[in-house]
Amino acid sequence: MNRGRTAILAFVISASAAATAQEAEATRYALLIGLNHSKANRDGVAELRYAVNDAKALEKMLSDQGWTVFSLTEAAAMRGGLVGELSRLARNARPQDTVLIYFAGHGVRAKMGQFGGRSHSYWITFDSTLTLLDEDAIRLEHVMDYIEDIPARQKLVILDHCHSGTVELPRSGPGGSRDVTGGGSTLRSDVFPRDDLKVRVDRVQDTLLVLGSAKDAAYEPKNLEHGLFTTAVLEAFGTNAADKKPDGNEDGKLSAAELVNYLQKRVQKLADDSHVKQDWIYLPRGDVLSWNIMPVGNFKDAEEALGDVLGRLEARGLDAQTENAVRLAITQWANARRSGTTPPDSVLKIVNRLQNLFLRAQDVDWRMEARSLPGFVQEVNRP
Repeated sequence: MNRGRTAILAFVISASAAATAQEAEATRYALLIGLNHSKANRDGVAELRYAVNDAKALEKMLSDQGWTVFSLTEAAAMRGGLVGELSRLARNARPQDTVLIYFAGHGVRAKMGQFGGRSHSYWITFDSTLTLLDEDAIRLEHVMDYIEDIPARQKLVILDHCHSGTVELPRSGPGGSRDVTGGGSTLRSDVFPRDDLKVRVDRVQDTLLVLGSAKDAAYEPKNLEHGLFTTAVLEAFGTNAADKKPDGNEDGKLSAAELVNYLQKRVQKLADDSHVKQDWIYLPRGDVLSWNIMPVGNFKDAEEALGDVLGRLEARGLDAQTENAVRLAITQWANARRSGTTPPDSVLKIVNRLQNLFLRAQDVDWRMEARSLPGFVQEVNRP
C-alpha cells in the first residue's frame, strides 16, 4: 500500500555560542505525532497504515539515545493535545536544548470561503473534520509559529504528511484521493505549497533549513511498513550509513550536511525500488549544515565514543568515584540497547550528557566539565 504524504524536513538552529558547563546539561526533547485514523476518515480522507509505525519506531530509537520523548498517536493526538505540547516546549525548552518535532499523518489544503480566498495547509488531528478545519485541525503556518516560539537553539522539524488536494469549503463528497497503482494504494496529486512554507522560513529569526516533497506525492510501500521518506530518516538516525565515506566523515556523529546528502540519495533509491517518483526540495536559511544532530553507529562504536568522552574528563581531573559511576552507566546503557530493553532514567540522563559532550567536543571546556560532573551524577542517582 502507498500513501500520498508530502515529506518535509526542517532544521532550525541559531548561531552557536561558546559552550559552558550549563550547556553540557542540555536536554534533547522530541515531540512525535503519528496518526493513521481521524474523524476526517468519515469525510473521505483515506486511512493510513504506517504513520503510527513511523512515530513508534522513532520513539524507540530516540529513547535509546537518551532523548526525552513525548509521543502522541491516534486518539492521544487531538488538536488541543498537540497545541498543548508545542506550547509546553515553548515554555520549558532552554537555549542550550535540542528540540525535534515529528508529524506523520494527513495534511490537507483548504480555502476558508466557498467563493475563493487564500488556501491554507492543515495538519489533520484525531478530532479533525474537513468542514471545521480551523476549529479542529491545525494550520501549518500556526505550527511554524509555535515552533518559532521554542527558544532552543537547535530545532529539527520533520513533517511527513500528505495533502488531499485543495478543498473548497463547505465540503461535500469524498476527499481527493484515488487508487492509482492497484492493491489499495493511495496517491495524493496535490503538492506541498513551497511558496507558503518559504514565507514561514523567511520569518524565522533562527537559522533554518527546510526539505520536502516538491512535485510529487510521497509513499508508504507495504514492504517497508513505514513512510518511504521516514524509512530513510530512520536509517540515517539509527545506523552509521549517512556518516560513512565518501559523503560522511566517519566521526560517529550525524551532521545536518550528512543527513541532507543521505536523504537526497536514499529517498530516490527507495522510490526507484518501489517504482514511484518522488521529488523534494530544501529551503536553506543561514549556515546549519555543520550542526551535529546525534551520535550514530553500532553498539560497539557508541560505547567506545562514550568511553573516549569519559577518558577526556578523567584526564582533566574527574574523580575516581564519579568515573566508576559513569562507566557503570555506560555499560548498563549499552547492555540495554543490545537486549532491547529500556535502561533507568538516571542512566539515560548520564548518557545524554556524555552524548552532548561528544557532539560538541571541539567547544567543550573539559576541565570545567570534570569539576561539574560529580554533582550532576550524584543528583541523578539520588533516591
